[in-house]
Amino acid sequence: MTDRNAYKVEQIVKMTAEAEEMIEAGFASKAAQKRALENLNRAYGYIHDLHHDGLCKNAPHNGAEQWTQEMHQERGEFFAANETPFDLHQVREKKHAAIFGDFWQQVSDLMNLRDLAKATPINAPVKDEAKAKEEEIRASVVMTLEERKERFLHNLDVARMFNGLPVTVTAHYVTNEYGTTFVRHFFYFNGKLTRLAEIIAIAGILKDEREGKA
Repeated sequence: MTDRNAYKVEQIVKMTAEAEEMIEAGFASKAAQKRALENLNRAYGYIHDLHHDGLCKNAPHNGAEQWTQEMHQERGEFFAANETPFDLHQVREKKHAAIFGDFWQQVSDLMNLRDLAKATPINAPVKDEAKAKEEEIRASVVMTLEERKERFLHNLDVARMFNGLPVTVTAHYVTNEYGTTFVRHFFYFNGKLTRLAEIIAIAGILKDEREGKA
């Protein structure tokens, strides 16, 4: 096997394995599903190339120095009879299994994986709404620190983030034992140190009451 063909074989294994892992893990987006399908089609492309290389080696009249019209015709008919699609989704078992020969099992596996990928539902990760709100608020405080080029904020009024509730935050940079620097936040509701999740819950109730949902 040439180095070029060995590379193709490696890529077939790699692309197939990556696609299989993605399918097993499930798709969090349409883009993720598309990447898996692209990997399968790329793996098929390498198989298609290897199969075509084999056809070229076994085509009639290889090495002939003098060509007749009949020889050209025979060679053309040989390639036409053994033609395979360029894309995986065009492959049909009844039409192409015998043509692919020893490659068919690999192609069949790719077809099955493709069907599985197409049938796998897109399940975007559902993020807890309150948790997402916490991250949004903390990120906003960090942005304020960065904009002010300060390392400490004391009693910053953040009522606008909580539907007008009297909330302030004190925040400062901290470096942990591993050398990682992050911002530590302390939130106060009516001057009392309160968990951020609790403040968000209160703000949510207030919003529902104002909108007549409670």
